[in-house]
Amino acid sequence: MEVPKVLWTASVIAIIATLAIYFFRRDDHMKLEAAIQAGKEDCLFRGKRLLVLLNPFGGGGRAFKRWQTVVRPSLQQLGIMYDLVQTTRAGHAFDLAATVDTTKYAGMLALSGDTTLHEVINGLYERCGKSLETLRNLEFTLVAVPSGTSNGFSVSLGSASAVESMINLAKCSKPPTPVDLYQICSNTPDGKQATRLDMHCFSTCIGADHEEIVERTFRGNPLRTLIAPLVVISQCKSYPCKVYLKPSPVTIAERERRGLRDPSGLRSSDDPLHDDEWRMIDEQIVFCTAINTEMGGKDMILAPGARIDDGALTLLIVRRGVSRWRLVQLLTAFETGGHARMAEMEIYKVEQVQFRPLSNPLQGTISISGTLMPACDTNLEIIPRILKVVSK
Repeated sequence: MEVPKVLWTASVIAIIATLAIYFFRRDDHMKLEAAIQAGKEDCLFRGKRLLVLLNPFGGGGRAFKRWQTVVRPSLQQLGIMYDLVQTTRAGHAFDLAATVDTTKYAGMLALSGDTTLHEVINGLYERCGKSLETLRNLEFTLVAVPSGTSNGFSVSLGSASAVESMINLAKCSKPPTPVDLYQICSNTPDGKQATRLDMHCFSTCIGADHEEIVERTFRGNPLRTLIAPLVVISQCKSYPCKVYLKPSPVTIAERERRGLRDPSGLRSSDDPLHDDEWRMIDEQIVFCTAINTEMGGKDMILAPGARIDDGALTLLIVRRGVSRWRLVQLLTAFETGGHARMAEMEIYKVEQVQFRPLSNPLQGTISISGTLMPACDTNLEIIPRILKVVSK
């Protein structure tokens, strides 16, 4: 019986893809072995102890496999001691970081996604009495191993896989250069004010709607990352709000290279507490995100050309009036960074952002690296070079 040509073609493609993956992974592991051999002499953490946090459910259980097959063997070969703790609940990573003994541990290695890293950073912030200067002077290093749904922070550090994370750790022979964080001050509806730090991404409007669908509405559904964009695109919601921004200095060359807008074309701020540098957008907004890194995820270049130590946030805005089809094109362009050249996408380099929802009662959600909360008045401010992190 003759096999249809389409089956032959599909079989050949599958074989080629399998071989490509095999040789790619083999090449990565050869690089890791070479880095470990060099790291046995030069690695900064050789002979020191790390506290390892493992979210056993991270990445659908992939975190534990990465620990067993890549991370643990690498630490052992490098001569790095460790204590392993598996997180068992939301907030567990925060509690561990808030009470960590920095005289015993040189740093913390987290096999997790962005949400757990957010907890770790705020636990360290709590441990330092919420003093930025104390945190900046803390001799303690974070090692991020991507093991979650979204790993934008790890990817932006040059650690897109567990193997790359271990290569970067093995090559770390000098104290790591600190990276930027940003501070978030939120005024909640009950009159309280909350202050926290984050390393990755703040979203509201449909960006936060997407996170809510993934993390709450369809949590546990293997198709949730496909369902969420379809829902937000079909709804194409816009939210009434004011966005205030304080621009960061930028050269003409950088503006052209990154597709940044000139904020001088925006209206001056109507807030009497702001100086003349502040600008505002008073509009129904569809998409509003401020990001501290270049990558939103492994295949999502949200802020093309941004650096994690450039002393600035990248603000992305899409106003009301964008069509659903154009929204599809914008969101799919995140994979290449092509959205930066599309007319509907406004991108600004900023030092501070203030978000003011105007709906009454308040509608919508805020997402801070996957941590969700109701929309509220929120202020963001970049904190330059404050956290020591192992990176490429």
